[in-house]
Amino acid sequence: MRILMVGTGSGGEENFARTVLKPVDLGQYTDALTFTQRQLLEAKHGRFARVWGFAAKNGSSATAAAELEPGDQVWFHHDSYVHHVTEVVTVFRNRGFEDALWGGSGYRGEGFVFTLTEPQKAHISKTEMNNLLGYASGYTWQGNRLLKDQASRMLTSKVYLAI
Repeated sequence: MRILMVGTGSGGEENFARTVLKPVDLGQYTDALTFTQRQLLEAKHGRFARVWGFAAKNGSSATAAAELEPGDQVWFHHDSYVHHVTEVVTVFRNRGFEDALWGGSGYRGEGFVFTLTEPQKAHISKTEMNNLLGYASGYTWQGNRLLKDQASRMLTSKVYLAI
């Protein structure tokens, strides 16, 4: 299990509230999903799923998209704190589904999407995380970053979560 750090700032708060805090009705997106994707999502989630995605063009975001897998945790952060923690259920690519979910918000990705378990509220200081990981206290987490196994184990051994 690894930890994916995902920021929800810069307008992402509304998308987070609409598609992670509140599950989306998959029945409204049947035209945007392939038959196989629809079957998988319904088998894992039923009619409603919590969904997130991000632009995976380059750097740490591209690496995270290439390596993210079911069972990894997602730590959503904004304003110096991790505010919700959840777990990845499915990972797939579908530009049409992504556009149907977030196209009107100005978000432009490449079709990288994943589904999640119910998020648990958290209040984890990014300054404390930085100290545990050996970063400068004021280090700012940019982009989406999938932490390596060792860093993920370090954080989960020091931060207790109930998920």
